[in-house]
Amino acid sequence: MENTDARVLLQHIYNTYGYQISKNFKDNAIQDAFELADKALEKQIPKKPIFDYNLSDTLSKFHCECGNTIKVNHDVGIMDDNDAPNYCSNCGQKLDWSEESEENNEID
Repeated sequence: MENTDARVLLQHIYNTYGYQISKNFKDNAIQDAFELADKALEKQIPKKPIFDYNLSDTLSKFHCECGNTIKVNHDVGIMDDNDAPNYCSNCGQKLDWSEESEENNEID
């Protein structure tokens, strides 16, 4: 199951059964639990880091949506084959380092 599908299912369960389940808990515990689960699933959907600038030919600076700085060592001019982390060390967001090719972006 894809994370986006899991998020839709989670929302459906909450909308359908949330009130019945929450009758057994104080305050908004169930709503809080569903929101926390949704946020955790959202973090598993890879997002591209935001490029800031090159520090050198082999070191570039990026940041996550949360603002965390990510420095990446790489071959000269090539972001493939780098030591970039898979997740943000600050917020846990899964990172997508794939490069989009210009061929995939052309309109036929």
